[in-house]
Amino acid sequence: MAGEVIGMGADVKGFQLGDRVMAMAPKSYAQQCLTDYRLALRAPVMLSWEEAAATPAAMMTAHDALLTNGALSNGDCVLIEAATTSVGQAASQIARAFGAAQIIGTSGSPEKITRLTDLGITHPVNSRSEDVVAAVKSASRNHGADVIIAQIGGETANDLISAAAVKARIVNVGRLGQWSGTIDLNEHSAKRINMIGVSFRSRDLAEHSAVAAAASMDILPLIETGDFIVHVDRVFPLAEADAAQAYMKSGSHFGKIVLSV
Repeated sequence: MAGEVIGMGADVKGFQLGDRVMAMAPKSYAQQCLTDYRLALRAPVMLSWEEAAATPAAMMTAHDALLTNGALSNGDCVLIEAATTSVGQAASQIARAFGAAQIIGTSGSPEKITRLTDLGITHPVNSRSEDVVAAVKSASRNHGADVIIAQIGGETANDLISAAAVKARIVNVGRLGQWSGTIDLNEHSAKRINMIGVSFRSRDLAEHSAVAAAASMDILPLIETGDFIVHVDRVFPLAEADAAQAYMKSGSHFGKIVLSV
């Protein structure tokens, strides 16, 4: 969500009435919503309300996966599955800003994949017509990917292990496909791969607040310089929320779908 502060509790710190804020908040299909102030971020003035509403979830998820859990280092090779999703687009830009040497992004859409280079992807890969493992090996000169943002699921899990470098970090962000799959534990062990699961659903307020604070510190300056953007694909009025959901399920969007009030 994004909007102006119209009321707050006595213990709220750092905000005042009229402030522009954005947050990953529950029950946001509404004219007004309530969130803990520790989860709220200041909405930069250069962002429209629609852009601000689209920013927190993608920004926080990608930052937490790539920098906090993926421990991205300067010069790393990064592989991002489903790079045309909002999280994939955010991760691409963060990887570029924080010194990744190669950024490989996959997509099954020939139409969408042509837009990835503008977001920092150095090696776009069509996952339906190309061998992703071979593409990673080629781009990294047979080194493999140091950090992998996994978003597909069980059907690609073993390929990610094959594409990974020794001591790689595979961060399980999403499961757009199957929830389970078979992996080669011998290769996983031989490469000493760290497989990490992330989710906001099991985080308490303190953990969620820490993610928001870390992402805010690193990414808000990039927003102000234009080095990080969240694409808004389409805006629907709140009354057409069902149509917005149907459009999302169609998979034809590139970026976020926003409801306006």
